[in-house]
Parts: sequence; structure tokens; C-alpha cells
Amino acid sequence: MAAPTLQFKRGLLANLPALKAGEPGFTTDSYDLYVGLDEVLANNKFVGSGRYWSVNSSTVGSGVNLVEGTSNGTNFVTLKAPDSLAGIVTYTMPGTDGTTNQVLATNGSGTLSFIDAVATLTIAADSGSNDTVSLLSDTLTFTGGDGIDTAVTDNTITITASGITTAQLAAATLVTESEGIGSNDNDNTLPTSAAVKDYVDSNITSQDLDVAGDSGTGAVDLDSQSLTIAGTANEIETSASNQTITIGLPNDVTVSNNLTVSGNLYVNGSTTQVNTSTTTIEDQLLDLGFVDGSAPSSDLDKDIGVLFNYYSGSAKKAAVYWDDSTSRIVVSQDVSESSGVLTNNTGGALEVASLYVSGCGSTVEVIGCSGGEVVITNATIDGGSF
Repeated sequence: MAAPTLQFKRGLLANLPALKAGEPGFTTDSYDLYVGLDEVLANNKFVGSGRYWSVNSSTVGSGVNLVEGTSNGTNFVTLKAPDSLAGIVTYTMPGTDGTTNQVLATNGSGTLSFIDAVATLTIAADSGSNDTVSLLSDTLTFTGGDGIDTAVTDNTITITASGITTAQLAAATLVTESEGIGSNDNDNTLPTSAAVKDYVDSNITSQDLDVAGDSGTGAVDLDSQSLTIAGTANEIETSASNQTITIGLPNDVTVSNNLTVSGNLYVNGSTTQVNTSTTTIEDQLLDLGFVDGSAPSSDLDKDIGVLFNYYSGSAKKAAVYWDDSTSRIVVSQDVSESSGVLTNNTGGALEVASLYVSGCGSTVEVIGCSGGEVVITNATIDGGSF
């Protein structure tokens, strides 16, 4: 399973914001890691920094850096481990500070303590008076000459120190996006809409409709019979092409029984209303946003989608739509509409079993389920910058 990439919020130390509780922030100039406490800048908690240690390599031991003040520079003192050790060594520091001129000494097991440093040494020569040397300010040098002859062997130099033991002397050192309708019309030329209206108005009674053909007339009782216009000879040819029949009636037309349209159905108007409980559509694809039957040739500045009416304290509309202004698909639980433009008043929740994202070189799952848990994969979680 691919693992996501997690990137902390990051930026310069001078721009470090007040972090939320538990929110991490990394400074790219000083390599410091902070974690927020309560969205108060001064309360950001410093966790650590790469400035404060020297990482070990295959041949060099690591160290702890004691860094000078940031206003003074970037220098530091390193307390470093030896490049090679025979085992783990632990030094235990004293619990209290020592006094002036005391030094750290080990007990041989890593426990350190403060002891008195040797202030002076008294050297006795073979002849003459004793010489006193300050160990804090003077330098003691042994050279060949009177009293100590490097050419002489088997001589013994006796050095005595006031108030110091032999163990103390080995002290330790410190080591970090047309026409009208009539009979005998057989030329396949259809009349104008105005002529049809005049003819219908003069022939339709309250119950009968007179139909005139090339061979006489006939009446159809609208209450009990059905009217069928078929493509028979010398009437309306079904094989005629590029012809339009326009019927203009003064009142609304109601069809009480089923209406079957074997050809295409074109509805021109501002509103199409269907009052049914179930609508079944066989089409696999629904094309929305056409203009006069064709795809738009310019930006209409309209949103396109599906609205869902429901009631929650008042009549509301939810929607899934293409937001023309932002070029995004929006899921909204409460929208308002004005001239074809939707306003997302309250964003809606989206429930899915898994989520795939494409456009990054391939299509991959970024949110899914595994073992009853929601898993984020193939993603970079970026905390942003400051």
C-alpha cells in the first residue's frame, strides 16, 4: 500500500504564526520545529532544531552543539563523542555546583564530582632553596641542567603538592468550463400557420373535427373517436421532407389518455413541467446547457446542474452543479438562484465509498477503506507555508 506524504506548515522564523493546538510548524532558515498550544504566538512550544547537533557519519561521531545568541552569529561549541567506542559510556554529572577553582573528576565508573584543583607545587632541588610554582598562572618546564640532567639515568625527581592526593593529581577533563388548407391539395406544399389556424377555427365545433381530403369530407367525433393522420396517397405524405406543420389553437390542449410520439419531440417554450410520480428515461446520457439544439458558442455566464427541492423549516433547494465562475463542480445543501446563476449558501456533504483522483499522470485512489478503517494513500498532505 502506497503511503501518503505529510508536509508540515513551513516558512521563515520571522513569519512563524500562532499555531493551533497540536499544529506543527517548521522554520526553513533556522531548522526549528514548533508545535502550537493555544493559537498564541508566544506560547508556541519549541520542540527541537537541527542547529543543536552534529549528525554522525560512518566514521565520525555525533555531537551536541551549544549555539551562541542569534544576534551574534551562528557559531557554536560542540561536545562530541569519540569516532569509535568500545561500548556505551555514561557520565553522570554532579547534582550541585562546585566552588572556585574546582574541577570535575571521575570515580572510574563515570560518576563525576567537583574536587579542589592543585594551586601550587613545591619542587625541591639537590641544592638551594625550594621553588614554588603556581599551577594556575605559571608554566612548569623541566630541562636538562643544574639539578636535573637529561643525560643522567636512574635519577628520581620528587614533586610534592600541598593538599593533594595521588588520585587527585590524575584529575579528569571535561568532555554535545403559402397557401391555405382546402380539398384537392396534392402538391406536398404545406400551408402557413395562419392559414391552418383560420381553417381550424372555421371547421372545429365543440364536439366534431371536419377533415377534408381529396375525396370528400369526414367528421370525427372528438368525444368518442380518435384522430389518426397517416401518410396515405394525396393527403400528407410521410415521405415528404423538410416540412413543418404548425397548429395554433386559441386555448390549451389537454390529452386525457396516453400520447405516443414515434418520432422526435421538440418543445419550444420557457418551461417544461412534468407532474408525475415516476419518470423513466432510457437515455444513457443527458446533455444539459444546449442553446437552440446546439452546444454554446460563447460563455453564457450561467451555472449548469440539477436542483433538488426539499423542506427543512422552509422550502429549500440542494444542488449538484457546474459553477461557471469558478470552473468547479459544487455540491450544495442550500442554494439560491438568480437568472441561471446559483449561489452556494451552505456546502453539502458527499458520501462515497472511495475517492479517485485523475490528472496527476494516472488515476489513483486517494481515499478508501481497509480493514474497516478509512485510509488515505497516494497523496501529499501539505500543511502550507507561512
